[in-house]
Amino acid sequence: MLKRLGDMLGLVTDSDKRMLANMTIPEVVDAHIQWKLKLEAFVNGTAGIEIDPSTFCSPNASTTGKWTTLHAAEKLSEFNAFFTLRAKMEQCHHLAGEIVNKINMGDRKGAKEIMNDRFLKTSHELVHALVELEKQLSAED
Repeated sequence: MLKRLGDMLGLVTDSDKRMLANMTIPEVVDAHIQWKLKLEAFVNGTAGIEIDPSTFCSPNASTTGKWTTLHAAEKLSEFNAFFTLRAKMEQCHHLAGEIVNKINMGDRKGAKEIMNDRFLKTSHELVHALVELEKQLSAED
């Protein structure tokens, strides 16, 4: 219960902070892909789980969201790709909320339409922003 409340509020434990601080951008990309796959499995009815939109769809509840928040005040905020990343992450979570709500209302077809169109496009843009951020960081070294 407390972990779920912490996820909703975007609270990060000290051990999470250490893990997030040491993540590479490819690991952040992988975390986003795993989150997306979990959503796809839910949409396809193969996840075998219920997803609570208030936690799953909150940017502060995902690894990418926590990583972004942790690094917001650090040197990453100097790069344009960082702001694109944050915007795309917010959009992905907003769309995930729409998708989960459609599933919970019994509209699997509508959920799949959002998933296969706007969500996948935004997800690809998020990954592209992470790749661009990595390039901008490498150019600074």
